[in-house]
Amino acid sequence: MNQINFALPGHSTPKLLSLLSIPSSSAAGRKLQECYTAGHWPTWDNLKVEVEKYFKPQAERNWVCQHIRTFKQGNMRMDDFVTRFLALSIQGGLGNEHAVELLERNVSPAIA
Repeated sequence: MNQINFALPGHSTPKLLSLLSIPSSSAAGRKLQECYTAGHWPTWDNLKVEVEKYFKPQAERNWVCQHIRTFKQGNMRMDDFVTRFLALSIQGGLGNEHAVELLERNVSPAIA
């Protein structure tokens, strides 16, 4: 855990800011340093937007990967299934080998 002790702008008493596992080279660390140097801190709404930019893509990939593991062909036409499967695999950023393995596992047993 990195701990930095400094006085927040507009406050005379030092405040303790604990940054959990944020390396100084990270985007969050750079943004924090920019705010500290400029003495200007973002509003809560602006901060939420910044955080979502970094975490939302990963959360979406996690959702896609979970969804694709349970996505079965059932009685869906093969071309529809493959089209939807490929869209999910691209959205989830799956590698080709992993996507093919999941496709083989999820296709109707009668076809495999």
